Amino acid sequence: MYITSLKLLLISRAGSLNHLLEYETERQRQAVAIMGVVDGLNRLYSNSWMPLVLLRTLGLQATNALKPLKVTFIIEGLVLSHLI
Repeated sequence: MYITSLKLLLISRAGSLNHLLEYETERQRQAVAIMGVVDGLNRLYSNSWMPLVLLRTLGLQATNALKPLKVTFIIEGLVLSHLI
């Protein structure tokens, strides 16, 4: 009986409107941020305008050469991959 009551309590909290609204808001923020990054990368790499190609190539080379920056991007990517 105790386990059933505990399950009902947890389910009632998990399904409360306030909890669901908070969860929805947080997930929407994360989704919009990820969509912005993906859209930016798509625009950057689907463009063949030579000055932009040169800038993105230099940017990638600089990021690869600056190990702390590279590690930061790797860690952020790992964190984002767990949110999806």
